[in-house]
Amino acid sequence: MKKNTILHIFLMTLMLIGMCSVPSWAREKIDIAMVLWRGMTEAEQGFQSKLKESEKYDFNFILLDANQNAKELDRIIEQLDTRNYKLIYSFGTTVTQTLKKKIKDIPI
Repeated sequence: MKKNTILHIFLMTLMLIGMCSVPSWAREKIDIAMVLWRGMTEAEQGFQSKLKESEKYDFNFILLDANQNAKELDRIIEQLDTRNYKLIYSFGTTVTQTLKKKIKDIPI
């Protein structure tokens, strides 16, 4: 085979490999703050597992548990640097209402 043919086959193979899957280093990293009232439940585990199936995004979950303590929840929210997160996950009325009062620049 000519050198051009070998090079052409090599380049086509690389292109096909690239089309089949997105390498982990090429996936966009998405940080999600998970502000929890009562720790991890099946709902949070299901949320994480489903998002981890993504081939386009690399999700990173930061767990912040108030442990059913309103003062701890306020402390967590006050220290939450929303510039680092694309999304805030909340579960429960207390957490969601408190977040919506204080966080205006990021989806909850």
